[in-house]
Amino acid sequence: MKLSNTLKHKYLNATIIILAAVTVVYSLLYVLPIFTISEVQISGVKEVDTPVIYRLFRDKLDRKLTLKTGKDSLEKIVNENIPQFRLVSYSITFPSKINLVFEKRDPEYAVKAANGVYELDGRGFVLGESYAIRDDEINVFYDKRLNLGTKIDDANLNAGLIYSKLGQKVVIEGDKIKIKLDGGGEAILPEKNTKETANELLIVLQKILQKYTIEGRSIDLLDLRYSKPVVKYK
Repeated sequence: MKLSNTLKHKYLNATIIILAAVTVVYSLLYVLPIFTISEVQISGVKEVDTPVIYRLFRDKLDRKLTLKTGKDSLEKIVNENIPQFRLVSYSITFPSKINLVFEKRDPEYAVKAANGVYELDGRGFVLGESYAIRDDEINVFYDKRLNLGTKIDDANLNAGLIYSKLGQKVVIEGDKIKIKLDGGGEAILPEKNTKETANELLIVLQKILQKYTIEGRSIDLLDLRYSKPVVKYK
């Protein structure tokens, strides 16, 4: 019985010592500046952009624990403050230096959304609002809002961007992806597409238009979402 009590006391003491040691070490990580970020290295961007990015991360990461700095938190800073850049990679040189590698996001699309005109990159990431883009430069007219520093997740808008790359002015209203026809009507396009299938679809569209033009009929609506196109005449 005495031996059992002695073992219990030993285990209890050992547990207390371990917990105390862990607490002390964890506290030191927060208290000692050697374990917090104090140096930021920026690469991959133009020299003119480096000071702005450096100051941003110097302020955001000041005294932040190196061991608790991860890609998610770094990307959040980028997306919320400098969405025109993308964080390619990062590394930490212990004890207190962080190395950040960026690349510039190039705008490929102009989308007129419900809350303004925005530029998007090729991945569908919203880079920023623009006040200099004219309506004739718009790729897609979109009836919903866009959020700065986010990647679009609307399948219709993603499809619309693909159609626009093939030279079409796209209008998205509700669940419909539409393009204006030369004769004044409109065509509704399917949501699911790739660049290849979209190109094939537009070739089919041109053949249909040629056929009805030769026949002297004007199309008011051409719905290409089905295996057999639905045509309504004026």
